[in-house]
Amino acid sequence: MRPKERSNGRFVSIAGFRKLRGLAESPHELLIFDRRWRPVSHLNEWHRLHGEQLGKGRTRATYLDMLLPFTGFLLNNDYCWDAEPHAVREYTRQFLHGWGAS
Repeated sequence: MRPKERSNGRFVSIAGFRKLRGLAESPHELLIFDRRWRPVSHLNEWHRLHGEQLGKGRTRATYLDMLLPFTGFLLNNDYCWDAEPHAVREYTRQFLHGWGAS
C-alpha cells in the first residue's frame, strides 16, 4: 500500500475519503464520504456509536484511521462490509496480502 500523500500540509486519503464535521443538531459529529461524495454509512454509524464508548479523545479517531484503508479496499473492489463471515475473511486475507485494487 502506498503511503499517505500530502496536500497543502494535510494528509489526503488514498481511498478518496472525505471527512466533514456534522451539524450541531446532528447525532453525527463527523461525516465520512467516499470519492464520489456518497456517505459511507457503516463508518458514519461506527463513529457515532463509539462516541459514547470511546469518548471524544484521540482513541476513536485513531481507530477510525485504522478502518479507513480496509474500508477503501472493500469499496474499491465492490465488496460488502457486511458479507458472510467466510467472504469477509477472504477480503481481509486479500487486503493483508496486498491483492485487489491499487
